[in-house]
Amino acid sequence: MRIIKVIPVFIFFLFLTIGCWNNKLETSSLDLTSLLLTDVFGAKNNVNHTVTYSGNYNTGGDVPVDVLIYQSGDSVTVLANTGTLVRTAHDFNGWNTRADGLGINRLPGSTFVMGSADVTLYATWTGHFAGGDGTVGNPFQVATATHLNNVRNYLGAYFIQTADIDLNVAPYNSGSGWEPIGNVTTKFLGNYNGNNNTISNLFINRNADSYIGLFGYTDGAVIRNVILDGVNVTGNDYVGGLVGYNTNISLRTASSLANPLIGSCSLSNVNITGNNNVGGLVGYNWGSINPTYPSVIKNCFAIGTITATGNNSGGLVGINVYDGRIYMCFADVTVTGANYTGGITGYTSYGGIVHNSYATGSITGSSYVGGLVGFSESNTGTVTNSYAACLLFHGATNWGGLIGVGGANTVSSYYDATLSGDSDNTKGFPMVTANMLLQATFAGWDFATIWQINGGVSYPYLRWQGGVNIPLP
Repeated sequence: MRIIKVIPVFIFFLFLTIGCWNNKLETSSLDLTSLLLTDVFGAKNNVNHTVTYSGNYNTGGDVPVDVLIYQSGDSVTVLANTGTLVRTAHDFNGWNTRADGLGINRLPGSTFVMGSADVTLYATWTGHFAGGDGTVGNPFQVATATHLNNVRNYLGAYFIQTADIDLNVAPYNSGSGWEPIGNVTTKFLGNYNGNNNTISNLFINRNADSYIGLFGYTDGAVIRNVILDGVNVTGNDYVGGLVGYNTNISLRTASSLANPLIGSCSLSNVNITGNNNVGGLVGYNWGSINPTYPSVIKNCFAIGTITATGNNSGGLVGINVYDGRIYMCFADVTVTGANYTGGITGYTSYGGIVHNSYATGSITGSSYVGGLVGFSESNTGTVTNSYAACLLFHGATNWGGLIGVGGANTVSSYYDATLSGDSDNTKGFPMVTANMLLQATFAGWDFATIWQINGGVSYPYLRWQGGVNIPLP
């Protein structure tokens, strides 16, 4: 900076008069005259300039204040974010000469030369998402793996996925892989709409940890329209491809058939491994003790392999209790477990429901092994309008083509006895394969709006499938 010299004009004329009077316009006098002209009339543009800072849509904090005065040619040091500026769902990156970030970047601590005009520096921000503010009317937009990872920092917000996301990138594709969103301490409570975009190559390798899945622990959360393709997940207890532990115990969401917690979610190329409570879609599905707040899963499927070293393993859900409800879902799976093993769920009771659903594939377990459900508690577990067409590998007792044990509340449900080798009609109706391909077999089923069948060719399948993944004998 230069300190402006203030010399009254009369001094200038005084020196000029003296010089002329003595008739000695010496070089020193001329130099002084030139200097005075420069200082008085600004021949060197000695005009004061300032540098101001703008928060540029900040939601908190204060802008730093530069109290110095500059002139053209002076060196300016860029200030840091000393006022702790913040902007919701954004990270501070520095400053720019334009509000839209298309000017010159100025990093804190760097220097630049002052020009001939005042300068405003605008905060630059990197968004945690592609857009949105996390509200129901303007959800955060999730378009990249980084955006998806940032969901964990806004556990009660609204999200919409706007593009396909491949998780086969560092750091999510090696070591322990993806860290589940939400845990037993900080649960996911928000609303995630996958918008029918795909998340591919989910990799989790955490065999000592529980509550494992894309989402680890959810409570009253709404997750819909998520497509997962290529799911390789390993955990301990409560392990699922989409959600490890799903509940509505906090009574936050009045879930129903029209308002499912988990709806229209599909998992393909699944390989799930765990100990207890392991499912292709959800490890543990627990509604609440209030039937107004069940945990409803609707229009979902899982295709792949589920392996449990312990109990409660299912192609779709490991265990389904306390008003956990499964509507219009299917699983085409190879399930291996110890006790309580089934094509849709290993265990359902205490208001647990399986309705208009089916399982195909292969089920292996020691005891309580069923093509659809391993154990359906007689008084509190309900199975209606459902079927299984599964090979069964089991111990000497406690197994069945549809339900392994229990099943007193089983209504209008069937199983392929040719595949299962079972013929017990107290837990569903056994049918030879040929009859399982006929609409007439399934008395009372709604083939106008829920089911359809390619007579003599396919087992029944759900109309929402759109003719994809048709179950064939």
